[in-house]
Amino acid sequence: LVLRDLRIHRDELGTTDRAAAAQILQRPGGNRSECFDTVCVHWSTTGSDNATQAYVNRVARVAQKVLVVYADAGYRAPEADGSRGGNGLLDIYLQDLGSQGLYGYCDSDDRPTATGPFDAPAYCAFDNNYREFPSHTPLENLEVTAAHELFHAVQFAYDYYEDAWFMEATATWAEDELYDDVDDNLQYLSASPLRQPAKSMDHFEGYGFRQYGDWIFFRYLTEQDPASAGDLPTLVRAMWERAAGVGASRGDYSMQAVARELASRGATLTAS
Repeated sequence: LVLRDLRIHRDELGTTDRAAAAQILQRPGGNRSECFDTVCVHWSTTGSDNATQAYVNRVARVAQKVLVVYADAGYRAPEADGSRGGNGLLDIYLQDLGSQGLYGYCDSDDRPTATGPFDAPAYCAFDNNYREFPSHTPLENLEVTAAHELFHAVQFAYDYYEDAWFMEATATWAEDELYDDVDDNLQYLSASPLRQPAKSMDHFEGYGFRQYGDWIFFRYLTEQDPASAGDLPTLVRAMWERAAGVGASRGDYSMQAVARELASRGATLTAS
């Protein structure tokens, strides 16, 4: 989400820094593209970002499976981005992100205005092979990354400006819901409410992983209230619906959305 924050504050920078930010915020490239039912995959056949056709097909299968789960659970679909990437489908770019220690990211070309509406389309980038993360197989790494990053794309359809801790915590929660056997998000429990109960949950650590560790709170809540639609509990979706901007209204602040949805179900933050 550092890319989102840079995009939000780019106009506050000096001329030189704005030019540098513009370079950083450009979409990735690639010399090949292929569109499937709901996504377009872009990749390179040469250089460090290269990917194989077989891997492209795998990315498309996994991404489309994830998007179907979110749609069946009643979430908003990622918004169309016009002709960027060739058409309005969700674009996924394959890059050598693993060499930087990154699994993937999502951002938007269309930053909403300060007066709304606050929803935005998205594009995403995934690693080009996921071989740099030996704790899990390349397929498992791809699966949890798709679950996490595509949930960001869904979140942007509600409120691009929403609190970063809420975005990361619920995206990490989604990993666990879709691919419970992978357990990649267990690595964040050392910096979570379980281990750090005196720390504020709605605090984004630019230097740590606390916002990822917060996923366990949402896992706890959905275990207490397991009512579901499709294959996902409805509680987190209902919180995002409260947080969504409507016209010039920003919707509920993240923790307000959590508290008010719990209250509507007869629970509270202190006794849920």
